[in-house]
Amino acid sequence: MIKTERIESLKDRVKRENLEAIVVTGMSDLTYLTELRMEGYWMVVGRKNYWVITNRLLSGAFEAMDVPEASLIVQMDFKVALTELVQKSSFHAVGFDGETVPYGLGSYFEHQGYKHCPHFIEPLRAVKDKEELAHLKKSCQITARSMAFIGKKLKSGMTEKAAAYQIEDFMRKQGAERTSFDLIVGSGPNSAIPHHRTAERKIQDGDAVVVDIGCVFNNYCSDMTRTFFVGKKPDELFSKVHKIVAESQKAGIKAVKHGLLGKDIDKVCRGHIEKEGYGKEFTHGTGHGVGLDIHESPWVRSVSENKLGAGMIITVEPGIYLDGRFGVRIEDTVLVTKTGAEVLTKA
Repeated sequence: MIKTERIESLKDRVKRENLEAIVVTGMSDLTYLTELRMEGYWMVVGRKNYWVITNRLLSGAFEAMDVPEASLIVQMDFKVALTELVQKSSFHAVGFDGETVPYGLGSYFEHQGYKHCPHFIEPLRAVKDKEELAHLKKSCQITARSMAFIGKKLKSGMTEKAAAYQIEDFMRKQGAERTSFDLIVGSGPNSAIPHHRTAERKIQDGDAVVVDIGCVFNNYCSDMTRTFFVGKKPDELFSKVHKIVAESQKAGIKAVKHGLLGKDIDKVCRGHIEKEGYGKEFTHGTGHGVGLDIHESPWVRSVSENKLGAGMIITVEPGIYLDGRFGVRIEDTVLVTKTGAEVLTKA
């Protein structure tokens, strides 16, 4: 479905940036404008009009979306179609996002005289509308239910991959389209690897198990992490580290509000962990935006200057990793509001 209001906002941005048109080729940017996540089309958005360049395989889909005949260009060679459109419209200031195109295509656009405009649609996508928020909340709800499910299933002798398969199966039965990334189940020493590749290791009594999961619902992603202990009773060190991370995450979520910078939230989480003597063991940023992509703007890192605004979605995910022993990470996807934050990853 063509998202008219989003296209109108993009038209306004094209005008503000002194362009006559922007060529949109990135998959997530295209999905934002049409809800169609499929290769085989580009869009050109000008100050007053928009065009869809596609092939015969997808032309029927856009006709069904009521794309005006004058706005639908069916041509196998997209470059030729684009050149003809630019010439016919007498456009002299055309932009493209070089961050979303292969090197060869970006070089071609530059050779044509088009202007590289990195992350052009990013400011629009960062603030979610009501429809996007509804999809995100459902995605987060499915993920939270899946986390509760696997928390009751983890046991000694189960492999990491078996746990991941059970999570994905549960997600799909709850209505998820797919996982939003390769699910992470890291047990024992593997839990100390932030982006561990889920393996055949068998979970053992006394293991910390980091479970980092997310799903996609109507194109929108979710992200959540919990750290479980398998066995009768966690030892003193695990309990201490888990408590520190939980306190750090709680403080970070409490600090989230409209107008703060991404680095402000990182500073809160990192500061607590540093105060407890584990600063060097917190080896990644505190969070990132979530939407059509699992990692997108705004960023929550020590150097992030982006300002948080109401309607933005971020993760808050501090962690401590003791190499060769165990790791703890706790993560939720949250909505930035005018007065604070709303945790979305809850059943």
